Amino acid sequence: MKYLKFLLLVLAAALMTACGACSSCERAATRNRRPLDGNAWIVSQLHGTNIPSTTAPTFVSFCSEDLSFACSGRGTGITGHYAQNEAEIALRFTLDPATSVPGSNFAEELRTAFATATTYALDGGMLLLMHENRLLAVLQAVEE
Repeated sequence: MKYLKFLLLVLAAALMTACGACSSCERAATRNRRPLDGNAWIVSQLHGTNIPSTTAPTFVSFCSEDLSFACSGRGTGITGHYAQNEAEIALRFTLDPATSVPGSNFAEELRTAFATATTYALDGGMLLLMHENRLLAVLQAVEE
């Protein structure tokens, strides 16, 4: 009988530990599952090229009220609207007419990435923009 009580006590402790681990995992998953709106996003990779943090950062902000987005930094002038379908992980961008960004290949590449993106994924605080399973850009959520 002593052993049965001891075994039940050990099982209860293991169950409580497992439940605690699950809730901390759930909190981490919620923290990493950031919505597009209300977060600052920085372009960290574009067409397979890492963007060093030492260069002027490019931020992208999304507004869910009018479904618009805007870039600042090296992508200043790139604005438009987006349509998001979370059930199909679809994300489509409609760019405002081109603004002149003289001598900026980066801005033109970023504009191209937005124009061709059709799907997205959120992974660990990163927004992955893709077209037909090809990674176009990675945006990293920035703590505010």
